[in-house]
This record gives sequence, C-alpha cells and structure tokens, in this order.
Amino acid sequence: MLLLLALCTGGRADNLSQLYRELDQAIAESPSVVAAKECKLQRLRDAYHRARRPEQQYAAAFALYVENKAYQNDSAIHYLRRCVAIASKGGDIARASLCNELIAECCARVGYYAEAITLLNDIPPLSVRTPKERYHYHKACYFAYEEMANHSNLADTKRLYSEKAHSHRDALFAYGTPNDDDYRMTEEKMAIGAGDFARALRLNDAWLKAIPASSHQVAIVYFYRYQIYHQTHREAEAIPCLIKSAIIDVRNGVMDQASLLFLSRYLQKKGEKERSFRYVHFAWQCNKHFNTRRRTWTFSPLLSMIDNNYQQQIRRSNTYLSMALCAMGVLFLLLLLLFFYLYRQKKRLHQLNASLQTANQSLNDANRIKEEYIGRFLNSCNTYVNKLDKFRQEVNRQLKNGKQKELYEQTRTTELKTRELNELYAQFDATFLSLFPRFIDEFNAMLVPEARVFRKDKARLTTELRIFALIRLGIDDSRKIAEFLHCSIHTIYNYRARFRAATLIDKELFAQRLREIGRM
Repeated sequence: MLLLLALCTGGRADNLSQLYRELDQAIAESPSVVAAKECKLQRLRDAYHRARRPEQQYAAAFALYVENKAYQNDSAIHYLRRCVAIASKGGDIARASLCNELIAECCARVGYYAEAITLLNDIPPLSVRTPKERYHYHKACYFAYEEMANHSNLADTKRLYSEKAHSHRDALFAYGTPNDDDYRMTEEKMAIGAGDFARALRLNDAWLKAIPASSHQVAIVYFYRYQIYHQTHREAEAIPCLIKSAIIDVRNGVMDQASLLFLSRYLQKKGEKERSFRYVHFAWQCNKHFNTRRRTWTFSPLLSMIDNNYQQQIRRSNTYLSMALCAMGVLFLLLLLLFFYLYRQKKRLHQLNASLQTANQSLNDANRIKEEYIGRFLNSCNTYVNKLDKFRQEVNRQLKNGKQKELYEQTRTTELKTRELNELYAQFDATFLSLFPRFIDEFNAMLVPEARVFRKDKARLTTELRIFALIRLGIDDSRKIAEFLHCSIHTIYNYRARFRAATLIDKELFAQRLREIGRM
C-alpha cells in the first residue's frame, strides 16, 4: 500500500514538472504568439477600413471586439462603440443596445462600475423584447453587479449588489439556454457558491466536453475546476488545472491573466520565489497591455508579499555578507601574495619560453640546413669517388702504355684542382641560395649603398658573399673559412672588418642579424 502511494505521488510530481515546463515554454514563445495576434488584428483592421456597407462595417468592427475582448480592453470598447454608432445610424436599436451591454461588461471587467451601471440603465426597454435580448441584458447586469459585490468593502453595499446580481441571475436562467457558455459558467458558479461541489464538477465535465479544445473557454473551465478542487482541499488536483488554464491562456495570447496570478500566489506561499516572481512579472506585463485597473488591485497583495520576502532575504543576505567580507579580506591578502608570486613565475616562464622558442627555431633552422647539406655532401662524395675511379683507370692505362711523361705533364699543373674547386663552389652556391634565396637582398639591406655587393652571375656567389654565407651557416672561425675558400686568413679578416664598418645597424649586432637572415 505504501509503495502504491509512493508511486502515485511520484507520478503526480512528474506530471506537475512537465506542466511547469510546458508553461515556461509557452511564456518563452509568447512574443511570437503576440506577433501573430497583432497580424490577425491588422488584417481585421484593414477589412474594417475597406468595408463600405454598414453591415460589413458592423461585422468587421464586432470581429475586432471579439479578438480584443481578452487581449486589449480599450480596443474592445473602442470597436464596440463603433458598432453602436453604426447600428444607431441605421436605426437598429437592438444591436446598439447589445453592444452597449457588452461595453458595460468591459467596463465592469476593469473596475469602471459607475460607467457600466450608467450604460445599462440607459438601455431602452424597447430594445430588450425578445428572450435572447433579455438574456444578454440580464447577463450584463448580473456580471456588473456581481463584480461590484465581490469588490465592495462595505457590508451593506455588498449585500445590496449581491441581491441585484441574484435577481438578474435568475432572469438569466429564465431567458437563457443551458448550452450557452455564460449560462454554464453561471450555473457552475452558483453550485460552487452553494457548496454543492459534486454538482459543480459534473457541470464542469459537461462544459469541458462541449467546447473546442485549446480555446480560451477551456482555460476558463479549468480555472473553475481549480476553484472546485481548491475549495475541497484537493490541491494535488487543483494546481494542475490552474497550470493548464495558464498554459492555454498564454498560448492564445490572452492578456486578462487570472490563472497565472493565482499560480504565482500559490508558489509564493510554497516558497518557490524565483518561479513565482517570473510568473507574476509576466502576468503584470499582460495586465498592463490589457489595461485593467481591477487586476492591478489584485496584484497589490501579492507584490507586497513578494516585497516582504525579498526584504527578509536581503536582511539575511546582509548578515551573510558582513561575515563574508571579513573572510574575503583575509582571502584578498592571500590572493594578493599569490598573485605577485604567480606574476613572477609567469614572467620567468615567459622568458624561458621565449628562450626555448628561439632555441627551437635555431634547431629547426640548423636541421633544415643539415638535411640539405648532408644530401648534397653524399651526392658530392659519390661524384668524387666516381671521378677518382676514372682518374685511377686513366693513370693505370697510361702507365701500362708507357706514357709516364704525358702522365707527369697532366699532374704537374693545378688545372684539375682549379676545376674541382669551381665545381665545389658552384655546388655550395646553389645549395646556399636554395636555402636562403633572399640572403643577398637582406645582407645588402644592412649595408650602406656604396658597400653593397652585386653579382654578375645570378647563380654564383662572390668571395665576399661566400665568407658571410659561411658565417650564416655557423662557421665563424676565420681560419676555417680561409681553408675552405683557399685564401689567406688576413683576407678573411679584412673582408669582415670592411663590411662590419659599412653596416647601417649597430656594429655589435651585425653578426647576430647576419645569423638571423632567412630564419623561419
């Protein structure tokens, strides 16, 4: 039994959560609903302005009233007044009286009771002759006097208005038909007032079956169903009805919000302040759009309750804040010390990172040069092995043929050395220029114009350029450079000193900038 009760309770909680999610989604989508409502109203206004015949004008104006009835009260009254003017001009007293009765209902709905009673008292008796006309008249009178009784603070006037309301209610039942929405609503309210909740629930079930799903009337039916459950202390069944009523009203763009206001009050008492505030804020915005003074009075106690709750919350928060400020002061000092420590560490890491990046860049550059030169070196070695083998074969052939004198003449000259050096330098130049195609331009950019080096052969380097090309490759020793270029060490010193003296940049940075040329 306990397990079954727990399952039922859990099921109701899940259903309630789902309804709250649907309501939140409906509120989030409300701007698009309002936009669609405005488009529909604009189409009706266009039809009204296009109408030429009085019958068409009346129908268009009445349609605008129907759309604005629960959306914007002032507009509803405005178009009813246009209907009154059109009907009066055409001599249709019955229609004019019907529209004045509807205006009286609109006035009573927003708290303009004096205006409502004046309008109803001015209805000509000749315009309420048929049962249908009398039904509409007594319905309007019943609604106005009931609203006055509900909102009167004086016992005598409350009783007087209640007696008048009951009198018109009895007439409403006499002239109305049970299938009419207002008839059903009045009958259900009467059963609730008499405490006959079983009958009220049966009437509510029948009413719910008789109206289109998701219409504004369904929201009204669910609202009265909520009242039945609420007054019989069945909150688990009452609240879902209230939420459903609010969802349907929001989805229909209804601005005369009652269900959402009651739901906000319930949530506030339950302690769900954040959700309650969101709902009451939305309902308040709708109320301003609908322009109802009476609903504003209804908001006042709830807003006062919300304000008191927030004041208490602020006082608690201030206490916690005072306690937290002391702790924050200590934490701030600790954080300040930690900040300076981290700042020093970050600065140190930044320097290390910069050094690592520079070293990594240099390694990448060295690897690139190494890979290129190793490939060229292996190729050169293979070429020289082949040349030596050919030379061996030639020496062997000449010795075999007894041509020692011719062999002596060939090896006595330096022609072979010169030719091989030229090939070596050509290969060096080609390799270097492929690695550093902008070396000459960047090198000359560091020199004064008269000291810049220009080549006749674009594929070859001059001796001066080879010296600095070797320095760029990391060979800084003048003795090694002299050995590679087969010139004296003094020549190397002179070239280096001359170009260093002709630089446009700081002489101390010349060698460093030279090594950075072409770096990726």
